[in-house]
Amino acid sequence: MLPHRARVRNFLPMVDVREMQLRLIYSLLKPVIRASARFGVPIRTLGELLRLAYYEHLRRAGLSLEEIAQRFGQTTRHMRSLGQRLESDFFQAEREVGLVRQVEAFVAEKSPTEIETANAFPN
Repeated sequence: MLPHRARVRNFLPMVDVREMQLRLIYSLLKPVIRASARFGVPIRTLGELLRLAYYEHLRRAGLSLEEIAQRFGQTTRHMRSLGQRLESDFFQAEREVGLVRQVEAFVAEKSPTEIETANAFPN
């Protein structure tokens, strides 16, 4: 008789890794879609926000504009345009929240003095 694991494996449908990755992403997008529908965000705007977030993630991960353009299937000029949009005033509030979180993490981790904190975050 086959071991339990081998028996179970024989009953699982053959699904490739890429399909499983895409299913996971689809599931993770559902809360975003629900919020977007509730707020009445047009699909074009939602798509643009997705592109900006993906670009931002890849840049922070250290990819070059050329590498990002290849992932997007677009030109580096278009990637520069996305980068400029991220620097716009629309995203200022998110960057400020990010700074607050960085300061909170710094203080929680090191218990610095006020002067040490100010020196760590000069802007």
